[in-house]
Amino acid sequence: MSGVGFSLPPSENVDDAPRLLSAREVAALLGISLSTFKDHVRAELPCIRIARRVLFDQEDVATWARARKVAGPSASLR
Repeated sequence: MSGVGFSLPPSENVDDAPRLLSAREVAALLGISLSTFKDHVRAELPCIRIARRVLFDQEDVATWARARKVAGPSASLR
């Protein structure tokens, strides 16, 4: 019996696929509440819409966070 199945080409390895996160997962990753994420962050991040789901690429979240990193002691932020 020959196997009929689906396989990805070597250049499209599943391990290389972007890790997609929900809004709740992004908020948890950033250490903020879901409402803070929705009110202040979500509009700044590119998203992927699949039906009614809105998902965010983990690398986009990391890039966004790195761009907001400030130098110096955190006490200066008060």
